[in-house]
Amino acid sequence: MESLIINKYSNGEIYEYLEERQEVWKKIFEDEYERYSSLISDYKLFLKACRSIVSELSVDDSSLSTILCIEKLIFMGKFSHLETFKYESYPNELTSNLGVNVILGKGCCRHLTRFSKDLFDLSNLYCDTMSCLITKKECFLTLDGDGNHVINIIKFNGIYYGYDMVNHLIFDFKSPIELVQGSVHLYYKPSIQLARKEIDTIGLEERLKRYSENVGSSLFSKTEIDDIKLQTVANIIKKRKILAEFSNDTKEVKERICSLCK
Repeated sequence: MESLIINKYSNGEIYEYLEERQEVWKKIFEDEYERYSSLISDYKLFLKACRSIVSELSVDDSSLSTILCIEKLIFMGKFSHLETFKYESYPNELTSNLGVNVILGKGCCRHLTRFSKDLFDLSNLYCDTMSCLITKKECFLTLDGDGNHVINIIKFNGIYYGYDMVNHLIFDFKSPIELVQGSVHLYYKPSIQLARKEIDTIGLEERLKRYSENVGSSLFSKTEIDDIKLQTVANIIKKRKILAEFSNDTKEVKERICSLCK
């Protein structure tokens, strides 16, 4: 199935359309990296500090514990300049580094997932982003079309899961391009990621192969997730002094990032 799907992105009008979009995104990225080089450098510096505090506050070193801790700290505003975070669908953004919006204190799924991935990239833990269509209706299995949501893909105990930070849900793979949690369905729509060159067609095929081997392999319960969440909150309360020191130590770099975004 994967090869038939990939062929759609390798031939004809769809390929030409992707090439056009790739050129547009390439120009945007090049312009931003030149214009905001100092901001991007500060963002990378800030991420290192964030990685340290997440390691300190996570229940353990697993991907699940890590992403639950990141989620909690984001919505508490602990990574944001004014220590508040507001969900906003269309804020001003740095397209090449979407995670910056977490520092600005407003953003949506694409900003949260990118910030999380940027933090995971500083560790040895697997995390990726997936653009998808979120719906409560069962849809035809195809990669065609655009998505309306972005989630993270994490690997926990050797199994891949989808984690939706906005809706606080963890998803199992029902097929390589469909994930489910109760009545909620996610359908993989990679066109934007292909256009942004976050992946290429070979990378897409590799993803689909990994996910196909993962179908029906869920190994943990909601109780387990709830336990980790409770322990994370307990850690944050117990180590609030360390968290306060983090906020103080990163105040200057956050202020610089915000000023450079204007």
